[in-house]
Amino acid sequence: MSPELAAVIAETVAEASFEEQQLGPRHHRYRERAIVESPAIADGLWDALSPHVAELGRWLADSARSWERPVDEWRATGCNPRSRFYRYHPGTSYAPHRDAPWRPDAGTRSVLTVLVYLPSGDCVGGATRYGVDELIEPADWRIAVFDHAVLHEGTPVERGRKLVLRNDVVATWVGQVGSSR
Repeated sequence: MSPELAAVIAETVAEASFEEQQLGPRHHRYRERAIVESPAIADGLWDALSPHVAELGRWLADSARSWERPVDEWRATGCNPRSRFYRYHPGTSYAPHRDAPWRPDAGTRSVLTVLVYLPSGDCVGGATRYGVDELIEPADWRIAVFDHAVLHEGTPVERGRKLVLRNDVVATWVGQVGSSR
């Protein structure tokens, strides 16, 4: 990640207004969230990620089977201009779930989840568990990318605070009209 993008993200977080987001029992699905529209963050993330996510078929082999159009007719084209920032405090976690795609129109959809673990001091715990038993431990500026359809969860924060930027890789349909399955 570029120092310029890190500075934009840090400034954005410092100015963000967080609100409680409780989607179930406090200890299972609770966090604080701030939503920010930032083309600068989206463009900076895309610059960092584009060399690694260009071949969507490699990332989406299983989930793309349920898509309305073949995966090879979609191209990764950028990141979502809307970023979400999540704060987790001791004892909070986020229960297992799959991310739903953002679909602003028929030819655009988000396909991959992007998590950026932001500097937050002395966080202990709060790993992201995905797939069968893979863990991503929070570390300053670590980036995790995975298919929206992968079951994942935020494990309990034991101490300190976990701060995460959540975004998406967005794809655009480049196929021909009438080429749906």
